[in-house]
Amino acid sequence: MSKKLITALAVLLLCGCGGTTPSGSNVTTQTSQTTAETITAPVDTTASATEEKKEETSSAAEVQETEKVADTEAEETPIPDDEELLVDDDKPAFDINAIKGVYKSQVDGTYIEIKDSALWTAYDQNFTETDSGIVGEHSEDIEDTTLWYYALNTFDGEIKYTFLNDGSSKVMQFDAGNGGVDLWDRTDDVILKPVVDGDKYLGNFYEEIAGRGYMTISKEGDKYKIQCNWGSSAFESACWMIDATYEDSTGDLVYDNGNFQVLTFSEEDLGGTVTEERSVSGRLHMADTNDKLEWTDNAYEGDPSVFIKE
Repeated sequence: MSKKLITALAVLLLCGCGGTTPSGSNVTTQTSQTTAETITAPVDTTASATEEKKEETSSAAEVQETEKVADTEAEETPIPDDEELLVDDDKPAFDINAIKGVYKSQVDGTYIEIKDSALWTAYDQNFTETDSGIVGEHSEDIEDTTLWYYALNTFDGEIKYTFLNDGSSKVMQFDAGNGGVDLWDRTDDVILKPVVDGDKYLGNFYEEIAGRGYMTISKEGDKYKIQCNWGSSAFESACWMIDATYEDSTGDLVYDNGNFQVLTFSEEDLGGTVTEERSVSGRLHMADTNDKLEWTDNAYEGDPSVFIKE
């Protein structure tokens, strides 16, 4: 094919591409537009599914991690019981065993007993019950500090005493709330047995001033047997043998037929000889502290003799 023919064919082709259809529409143009409108970019469904799977896996991992942390915290954090929930870190423990016992007042010789049942009882010098109640707690706010006390409450709700104690002290400071503080000695060996009538006189006594007189009081039936020896010198001693009764109106031991003797001794007569004997009368009065008695006897005139209980 000649060079001219190729050129003509090229011209014809160019003219055909730019021609019109009987309807007057541009075929090439419509085809291009239709193709542009109907053909869209392909969607990568595999990548989308993979991404969604990753998100689901990540969410599941987060849930598992959250549950794992929660389980770990539950294992490490013990669940407190009801009592632990009520405990204040700054509040000392209430320990009745640290304070239970018997306490004797240094002021008037009365007693307080704190029992392991958290009950308390007060007694006078004769071990007669005078008051009772329950042991509780009492707090006092001073500036930014809260002080906690044991409190001896009456059954009517009145606070009789408050005190601090860690169980090691043998002396308690009981605050009666009136500005004064009483000291009480722990005397756990004391038996708090109520005294019947004149039984508070039972025991051994010695004379307060020189210590030469020694008295023993015992009981037989309703009679109180009193024996007293009082040495005036190495060679002379007075002796009393008395049966006394308890006088309700005064609380004294009284007698009117006691036997009084004076004994003298020598190197030859070590057993002693009765040089004087007569009937005597008198009375013994117990002081409020229960450890002293005053003795008046008509064998000797003068002030009452004072005897101390051993």
